[in-house]
Amino acid sequence: MKVRLGVAGLPTDIVSLAAISEALDVSLVFILDGQPEASDLPPGAEAVFIDADDGFDVLPVLKPLELAGVWVANGRYRRQIGRVAEHLDWPRLPCCFGIPDGALPIPGARIFTMDDFARVLEDGSDEILLPAWVRASCGDGDTSCMRVEHPSDLSLALEKLRKRNPDGVLRIQPAVKGAVYRLMAFKTGRDLVPFDVLEETVTTSVYRVPLGMAMPLPADGRLMDEMVSKAQEVNAVLPSGWGYVEMEFVASEREVILTDVQAPARLGEDLRTVVRLSRGVDLRLASMECSLGRHPSLSPTRNTGVAFTWLLTRSGVVTGLEHVDSARTMPGVVEVHINARPGDILSHVVDLPSRERGGFIVTEGDTAAIAMERLAAAREKVWITTSPALS
Repeated sequence: MKVRLGVAGLPTDIVSLAAISEALDVSLVFILDGQPEASDLPPGAEAVFIDADDGFDVLPVLKPLELAGVWVANGRYRRQIGRVAEHLDWPRLPCCFGIPDGALPIPGARIFTMDDFARVLEDGSDEILLPAWVRASCGDGDTSCMRVEHPSDLSLALEKLRKRNPDGVLRIQPAVKGAVYRLMAFKTGRDLVPFDVLEETVTTSVYRVPLGMAMPLPADGRLMDEMVSKAQEVNAVLPSGWGYVEMEFVASEREVILTDVQAPARLGEDLRTVVRLSRGVDLRLASMECSLGRHPSLSPTRNTGVAFTWLLTRSGVVTGLEHVDSARTMPGVVEVHINARPGDILSHVVDLPSRERGGFIVTEGDTAAIAMERLAAAREKVWITTSPALS
């Protein structure tokens, strides 16, 4: 009889899970919040239904299933699955946000509850060094981040981030200038297995949202070695767990600085696409292997430069799409995908969903630098035109 792996929530491209379950030699059991999600399941798929409300006890529902582990496809299920993992002898989910103040070697970082930070602001915000990044746990393994330049904006940041998760925690840290990098790794119990590093671009607005990425890094390996060394130091304070972990570093003129550590519930299609095209590795497969307590398959089969960006535009009503087809024929362009349609209303980018409403471009080349040049050329070509939305 095959080992059974639970899948909590529905991933965006559920069809690909059939190939993954065959590669892992497991049968999948979907754990869903109510019947409506079941309409998106493949015919004959096994499913159980729970209440994803944080107070609902899922143990009586999941214990009889005799699952070897659970892979969390939707962050709404993360807390419940994390609480019952030890009771059912499943590999523990990695957890990185909210580690006690001072434990993570993030220079100048401080941790607050929402209420504690509100009291700090009432007493006077002069003790918060600015400019700063204010990060908030969203309760689903992901975070939101706002860039604060002026003391008067701290209260606004608290108000906005509190709406995402009233019971979450805030990390206040100095805003660091420099190139941004994301180290991808996997926790395998106490150990950390670094996989690779990509360079990342982020929005320059008040909301600091990832916008694009490119890999692999230059072959000299200096930056990679330094980040891997720092990552192993960070791992010494991380709790034991099994699953995907990210560390953000900023390379200033003088040093490489750790700026964030996360165990995101969401493995975005943008990240998985870039890693698959550049290194030939399936991050979702590796993540699901970890959910079974297995060491992930991370051996690269490709070494191609790949670059990716989301298409941002002015907020308003979409009035037209220009030069999309011609951009698709440009050298090195892998895909130009447009989500926006005439008549859509696009808002300012404040989070991942709003970032993705325009579309994206993917390019490749012999190196990441070449792929990035091709990306810039294609991005300059494509226009999503808008007009101001009437109130």
